[in-house]
Amino acid sequence: MSRLDFNINDLAREENLLTKVKFYFSYKQADEWYNPEEGHDSLESVNLNPITVKMYVSEISPEKLYYKMQGTHSESGKLILCDKKYKKYFQNAAKIEIDGKEYSTYNKATGSNLTIANRPKNNITVTIYAK
Repeated sequence: MSRLDFNINDLAREENLLTKVKFYFSYKQADEWYNPEEGHDSLESVNLNPITVKMYVSEISPEKLYYKMQGTHSESGKLILCDKKYKKYFQNAAKIEIDGKEYSTYNKATGSNLTIANRPKNNITVTIYAK
């Protein structure tokens, strides 16, 4: 294997450094009293069963988050390195859970609570906050 064929995900998989990340997706459902003229406030979200994916997850200290996340603070954050094919999971998930702790989602992220950056070799890095 040449140096150009090196992939961090393959190395992490071999060394058992991967952590389970659960993605919960949801859909909107109207009850029997739904009236379209009242707006979308009467729709409720229904969570589906989670999809679990193993990814390389590392802890980010609050001091690093202060500079990394444009001056916002949090008690904890995670840096996730994964394949680019999971980018849609982060963008569409209603809930993200790692080790039983809930993290910000892309559609509800305010103040850069979730950032996605493209990396070489079809990888992405995702920086997220704990809720």
